Amino acid sequence: MIQKCCCCIPLRFGVLIIALLDLLASVAAVVYLCIARENILSYRDSTYVNLDAAYYVAIAISGIAIATSLFGFIGTIVQKRGLINIFKFVYWIMAILALIVTAATWIFLLVRRGDIISSCEVYADNATGEYALPSGLDAGEACEKTMTGVLVGGGVGVVVGNIISIYFACVISAYASRLKQRVQHHPLRDLEDFPQTSYKTSVY
Repeated sequence: MIQKCCCCIPLRFGVLIIALLDLLASVAAVVYLCIARENILSYRDSTYVNLDAAYYVAIAISGIAIATSLFGFIGTIVQKRGLINIFKFVYWIMAILALIVTAATWIFLLVRRGDIISSCEVYADNATGEYALPSGLDAGEACEKTMTGVLVGGGVGVVVGNIISIYFACVISAYASRLKQRVQHHPLRDLEDFPQTSYKTSVY
């Protein structure tokens, strides 16, 4: 079982940080989606997906993430096993969904690379007066270079991001197990989780 978050942070404090980061990221996502709604939906006719459905699904997922991260934040502070279990369950679902969606998106971009580059060339040719291409590159070369960067950068982001997400889910699970042991009267003497004065050594 994981004993510390990132090898040096006490589990309880680590879960508190994870919940806070998740809360801030989810709130930021909802704010951005609301502010940029018209701009996002303006690309309806130039994409392979149903942007309206994707937009409202993203809003719903972000809203759920806000609620569950609040459960995790409050549950960690008051050490409520029920709230932490809800946070753990939803976080695992989100982590697995993120893994599936990001991997599928990257594979889709790889498979449809030729079509995407062709569409990019058409768009670049029609918008030559509005946007300047990099010096020495024609539309085809610029689109090819951009697509390569997206695939390489996206591939690294998918791998690293999902590893971090799964690891954080494991940290939350470890803390939930610790609270379960505590409820089952298996005393835990980890005084590094929010260290307190000597007369409060019975916290864990």
